[in-house]
Amino acid sequence: MGLTQKNKGHKAGRQAGIGRRHKFKESKQPSQSVKAGGNALLARTDRMKRAKLTKDERRKEVLTQKRQVREQGPPKVVMLLALVDDVNVSSLQGWLAASAGAGETGADACMGSDGAASTMMCAVHKLRATFITPSRHDLLACLEACRVADAVVLVGTPAFEVDAVSDRCLTALRLQGMPAPCVVLSGLDPKAPMNVKSAAKKAAHAAIELYAQEPRVMLADSWQDVGELWRHLATHHWPTPGWKSLRPYVMAEEVTFVADAPPPPGGGPP
Repeated sequence: MGLTQKNKGHKAGRQAGIGRRHKFKESKQPSQSVKAGGNALLARTDRMKRAKLTKDERRKEVLTQKRQVREQGPPKVVMLLALVDDVNVSSLQGWLAASAGAGETGADACMGSDGAASTMMCAVHKLRATFITPSRHDLLACLEACRVADAVVLVGTPAFEVDAVSDRCLTALRLQGMPAPCVVLSGLDPKAPMNVKSAAKKAAHAAIELYAQEPRVMLADSWQDVGELWRHLATHHWPTPGWKSLRPYVMAEEVTFVADAPPPPGGGPP
């Protein structure tokens, strides 16, 4: 029996037309990796949408608070706590009042008689804040002030250190539930080199990180620094204490009461 010649089919290769190559690509079955990529892309799109919705809701909430702060909204309570005795917190309050628009002559007009509490209105950032300054030597006053405060500002010096009194106070505040504080360094020369300022901020951040998570360290030795502090207080999302949303409250600096008259012996109306 003779052999039959069978020639191979011609391979077009580069000579193949566009239609033939397109049909070959379309005939391929999609692999599992393509499906997984599609699912991942869909999940990423959903996350982006949820993040955008959350951001829009937060922006609406902030705008509503800023619109109501002048007329209806309560002031934000800020606790100023000096970590050392050398810090002049009253001077910082004067800087804040002057930067808010009270002017150099009216810096002390918003302060109380003993400097314990002061209410200021910053028209630039549309924020009304009440500053309370408990003494670090009075642990009970610090705990009560932190309980009602919306924000905590710790004031220290450039040579930042935590002594025994501040360590006891910060430990008690951390156990009670202190929000992420803002550390302000006062007393540094505004003309100091940038590396000196950066080193002071890093040292303060490392020291406070033992008592609170994600602290913000700032300077307060120029008008620009004080403006940055106002901006941080106005824009930072401070967590609201849980008890404020559970029941109504009235915050008072001093409370007195008058005892009722004793009932008559016969038990009748007084």
